[in-house]
Amino acid sequence: MRRSETVCPRCHQVNVRYSGWASWILNPRWSEDCALCGANLSSGRRTLVDSAAGVILRAGVYLGHAVVGVGIFAVGSMILWPDLLDQPASVRVVPVALGATVGIGLAEWERRKGRR
Repeated sequence: MRRSETVCPRCHQVNVRYSGWASWILNPRWSEDCALCGANLSSGRRTLVDSAAGVILRAGVYLGHAVVGVGIFAVGSMILWPDLLDQPASVRVVPVALGATVGIGLAEWERRKGRR
């Protein structure tokens, strides 16, 4: 199994392709297009439909990271600080806001790893 990485010229997302036994499971259906924005990996062009799908995909990626970040920070804060629910609302919101910020920041940091 060989792994090759291609950086999208439009959004700089790292797209990974596999060869060998894992290619039929791990490779996307349209391997010539970026997995995040839908642009062609060789030319960087995309149609109006690709652009709309890219906006929806990118929003989904960021929303998914934010939800997971909120979940991890909320559960972690409840384990480490069981009396959190007895605190004022301004204090209870801090782990939720911090989790969403860290989740979105992690998604953006991973996306920008392709820019070298």
